[in-house]
Amino acid sequence: MSKGQRSFYRLMYILSLLPIVFILLAIGLLIYFWISKANELSYALTIGPLSIGISPDLLEGELVLSHLDFVLLIIYGGLFFVLFWNVKNFFLNLVNEKFFVMENVRAIRHIGICILILAFYNYIPFYTILLKLIDKLNIPGINLSVQIGIDYGLLFSGLAILAVSQLFKEAVRIKEENELTI
Repeated sequence: MSKGQRSFYRLMYILSLLPIVFILLAIGLLIYFWISKANELSYALTIGPLSIGISPDLLEGELVLSHLDFVLLIIYGGLFFVLFWNVKNFFLNLVNEKFFVMENVRAIRHIGICILILAFYNYIPFYTILLKLIDKLNIPGINLSVQIGIDYGLLFSGLAILAVSQLFKEAVRIKEENELTI
């Protein structure tokens, strides 16, 4: 392996650690807000690049997040944690020059499964919160609704990554077979 490749794999390994740290911090903050019942948060509706800040004056009553909302958000963070943990393991194996090993096959398969789950689960935590927010909003002349759907980009990406994991599995089998041949 060249020095440039090794540096690239090491950089990707380090970059894969950053989301893990941020996810753990976010989950910790969610648990803190859940335990402390701190619902005095600012709210914003984000639609693509458009973000609309909502002042508390527009809300009819207080928006209270339920235990289900916190659990759904923690599960959401957990999915990303598992995804980036496997990305980290994959790049760590590449740094250690372990390319075609079953650990990489498992890591790639777990990444694909997480992405497939996110294709269906991606909007659910925010959907439940937005439904509550829309019920509390009182903006004359504006009707707001929330639609839930499947993220087809994630769906096809997850399927493609699962296919790559099968290719890696076959490569591991061929590598092991070649090692037995003298």
